[in-house]
Parts: sequence; structure tokens; C-alpha cells
Amino acid sequence: MNKETILEIMGKHVSFSVDGFINCHHQENIGINPASVIKLSVLYAGLIKIDKGLISLDDMIPYSDGDLVMGAGSLKDLSYRLMSLKDLLMLMITLSDNSATNILMDYIGLEDIQRIIEHLGTRGTYPRRKLYHMIPGVFNEATTKDTNLLLKAFDLGIGLTQDSQILAMDILKRQQFKNFAMGLNVCKTCGRVFKENMCMDHPGAQVDEVEIFSKSGEINGHVHDAAIFKYSGKTVYFTMFTYKQEDNEITKQNFRDIGCEIFNLMRDNTC
Repeated sequence: MNKETILEIMGKHVSFSVDGFINCHHQENIGINPASVIKLSVLYAGLIKIDKGLISLDDMIPYSDGDLVMGAGSLKDLSYRLMSLKDLLMLMITLSDNSATNILMDYIGLEDIQRIIEHLGTRGTYPRRKLYHMIPGVFNEATTKDTNLLLKAFDLGIGLTQDSQILAMDILKRQQFKNFAMGLNVCKTCGRVFKENMCMDHPGAQVDEVEIFSKSGEINGHVHDAAIFKYSGKTVYFTMFTYKQEDNEITKQNFRDIGCEIFNLMRDNTC
């Protein structure tokens, strides 16, 4: 898969970075509103502060009704007003919980998040405000190149202790909103990844869901995903941001088409 193939599927309103077994890039340094993908920066910064002993996974963090916001997540529907740092990190990624994210942004600190990700090497990512806290002219911003840096940091443990690296990958694996891999399965007979109801080469064969480590994001006109593909002994880091999308659901179908193609390229050892 190359840059031209991705653009043919996705259209021109897209930025992407692909590293690892496959390498191609397009507008990877342009700043785009990352929606929930900004949560990867919060996760990384939180783990760094945990490793330095500044905060702990066991910290119990109080919050109030004023901390609860709209959108994805379940925290706003619960009666609890006290939760551990570990559980908030888990909710922020696996359920893309916006309230958990805002509580963590306060607890970790936006300035510290910015400083920590810049130390990793980001040059165009700015977590400027909490989610659903509308400030005229102020938006979070990220690039696909920077986001791939974060994916590599989680996968390879860059700057992280082994415990934090393992926890990060476990959290990312539990992500429930997977634009690249939603509905994809792998045939246990031939290893082919498919999006149909069954493997066309081996109807009736047992199947497994594909394994992917990711964080997606979505707002009106934007669909994003940042994913670590691991398959057949190979790894691909793939972040794609889209903008000016006319129909987010169609865009998600295009993400799935690309995800299916990537997995099968990794299986076939060709690109």
C-alpha cells in the first residue's frame, strides 16, 4: 500500500503517517483538531509522571458534577464522585470518556502534558483546553507525525518503565471504537483478514477478531484513528486524520477498507 492508494480510497482531505513494515506519509506535519486522539498525549504524560513518582495509579481523585461533560463515556452516568487514577486512564481510552479526560487534564496539568510530549519529540501537538470547554479561537491541535511518535513510545516503551509500557498497551488494546479494525475478522484456517460475514476461501472456518492497539476520534466532519497493527510478526504504526468529510459513516467504512488491506499486506509479506 502506498500514498496514492490511500488517497484514492480516502480522498484529498486527509493527513496520514505510516511507519514500520509499511512507510508512507501525506501532510503529516499539518495541525488538525485531533478530537479524542488528544487523549494519547494525556495517557503518555500521566504514565511519565507515575514513573517519576509524582502521582500514583492508586491515587483516588475526587470530582464534582461540574467536571462532567457531554459526549462519549460513562462517568457522567455514574453516582461515584471519587475514582482511582488507573480507572480514569482506562475509561479515557477504552470508552473515550470525555469527563475522565478533563479530570485527568486537571490532575496531570495541561502545562506538564505539553512539556512531557515535547520532550518525547512532538513539534505540532498542543493540548490547549479541556473537552467541551469552549473557548473562542482555542482548539486542541495535533499532527499525524507526532501521534505516531506517541504510538511508538507506547509500543517500544520509550521513556516509560516496563510496567507502564505494558499497562499502556493493555489499555490501547481494550479500545472499543476502532475505525481501522471495526468489524474485521481473521480466518483461523488461512490467516486472511476479511470484512465479510465469513472467509470467502474457507466458509465456516473459525474466526478471531483482529488484534489492534488504537485510539480513535470523531467530531462533525472529522474521523481519525491512531493504531498499532501487529500481525504475522510485523508492526505498522498508522495515524490518519481526516477533515471536511461529508458523511462520517462513509469515512469510517473507508478506514475499515484500509485496515483490511494493511493486515493482509502484513500477512502476505508484500507492500
